[in-house]
Amino acid sequence: MIHVCYALRDESGKYSKFVGTSIQSLLENTKENVTIHILHDSTLSNENQRKLQKLVYILEQEIVFHNVDELLTNEIKKIEKNVQFFDSSRNKIAPFYRLLIPQILSKEVSRVIYLDGDTLVNLDINSLWTINLEGNSIAATPEILAAKDAQNYLKKHPPVKSGVVDSQDYFNSGILVIDLSQVRKLGGGGASTLLDRCLEIRKTFGREAKLIDQDSLNVLFNNKYLKLPAKFNRSVIHLRKEGSREVTEMIYHFWGHANGLYKKDIFNQLWFSYFVRTPFYSAETLLELVESISSSAQNIGFLWKIIANLSPTRRRGFFIYPNDAEKIVNFIGKNDEDIGLNAQFPNALDILISTMEEQRGKIMFFIKVKDNEYAEIRDALLEHGFLENQDFFNVKDFLMSSYNERLVREM
Repeated sequence: MIHVCYALRDESGKYSKFVGTSIQSLLENTKENVTIHILHDSTLSNENQRKLQKLVYILEQEIVFHNVDELLTNEIKKIEKNVQFFDSSRNKIAPFYRLLIPQILSKEVSRVIYLDGDTLVNLDINSLWTINLEGNSIAATPEILAAKDAQNYLKKHPPVKSGVVDSQDYFNSGILVIDLSQVRKLGGGGASTLLDRCLEIRKTFGREAKLIDQDSLNVLFNNKYLKLPAKFNRSVIHLRKEGSREVTEMIYHFWGHANGLYKKDIFNQLWFSYFVRTPFYSAETLLELVESISSSAQNIGFLWKIIANLSPTRRRGFFIYPNDAEKIVNFIGKNDEDIGLNAQFPNALDILISTMEEQRGKIMFFIKVKDNEYAEIRDALLEHGFLENQDFFNVKDFLMSSYNERLVREM
């Protein structure tokens, strides 16, 4: 029997469909017997629980629900106490549920696969289940394999920044194979010991730790985990950046709200191909999506007009790639006073800063570049005293394309 575990907190009632779609993909592609374990709290509605049950039963497999609020009340209070000091929406309680797996699952279960809800299992999970851990407690995919350009942002993670964990070894904790027999022995205790150790580790990073559960696991299992190949955890966002044009046997990770409505995108097509076969797909869902698209299109167009004409005393500047110019001009119109800067030009950032310095308070710039480039530009402009959403704007925040992912999350 293969045991697979998901952590689920669903305050809006909209996230369960992602877990359901992941389970659908897993069970469709796996021939062996599988037990799905759902670690959830009181936010899982009875309706969504019934849909998950129906999904698994139709595919003739087993599902077990574990209410962590009832089973481990003290541990949940401990987590709540620790995460309340963190501002990022990423740092909610659910990611910590994986730390409770060794205690919640029966002692008869000696191994488990943990999957984030935003994964799509386009392979037989038995190939991951039967992997030889070679004496290690866990197996995971290094971030640099999950996302090829991870080196650019890994240096900002506290464990890497501090030199505790090498960037080549830092792993993504969204997909794990866990030897429960070994992990239960950590510190001579159960899951609460694992939780305590991770919470203690995160204290050394303070507010810098944006992924406090993942960062802690990386410190705890530094150089003591089996490195999985990329096919067991690949970031969809980064596959798109790499120009990938084919779907293969792989576990696709839609982290960063990568699900969208672009019909030509092969990864969106793949996700929807599984989603429509789940009990979460219904006429009501379709109508919600259509309504959201209509409403968002009107709101975003209105928002653009407001911002594009924010102040009659300010000129508009555009820091963009040449191939984006026509699309943006068509969307918000053209003004003879507009200034355009080529984001691909050598020393483009220096030119942008110089231009904004010369016309400080008299110009506002719309910036359209790659996500990782925008972060660097934003930091540089902030250092020079310019204000985001006043002196400069990220075009991606307003273009319709950036809302496609939100619509999928909310439908």
